[in-house]
Amino acid sequence: MIKLTDIAVSIKPKIYVSRQLMYGKTKRLNSVKIAKALIEETLPIFSKLLNIPKDLTFRLTRFKASHSGRYNDNSHVVSIDPNYQWDRLLETLAHELVHAEQYHEGRLESLFVPKNGWMYQWNGELNKNKGTTYSSYRKQPWEQEAFGRQKSLADQVCKILDKSR
Repeated sequence: MIKLTDIAVSIKPKIYVSRQLMYGKTKRLNSVKIAKALIEETLPIFSKLLNIPKDLTFRLTRFKASHSGRYNDNSHVVSIDPNYQWDRLLETLAHELVHAEQYHEGRLESLFVPKNGWMYQWNGELNKNKGTTYSSYRKQPWEQEAFGRQKSLADQVCKILDKSR
């Protein structure tokens, strides 16, 4: 979700940067520039390879946990931690865009279930695996698909970029 304190750095595509990356102790302007350029250059290609929403917004921010990205299906916001090498950034972007496609096509849904809290429905079936450990997280079918496709998508994007130069 975009915060009021986030700073817009691009209009098309919409890219915001968290205030802490721009001004805080963790200021990383070079990594922000690299991530911004990567999104701007690769999004048109990903849009042809994946069935993703047209109104995606991107947020560059740090994560406290070991995450490098996240997709919010309600706001269509892809959040990426830019403090990685470009190849990891590209794979993270691919991974999160696979989630965007899963939600956009209705294969993955998040729903609030009384007494259970937020749960996920995958291809019409309620999934009881909450992904509380890294192992159980990786066993979730939507994560298996995203991890399984991220490298090949990143490779396809690189090949298309190489041909266009």
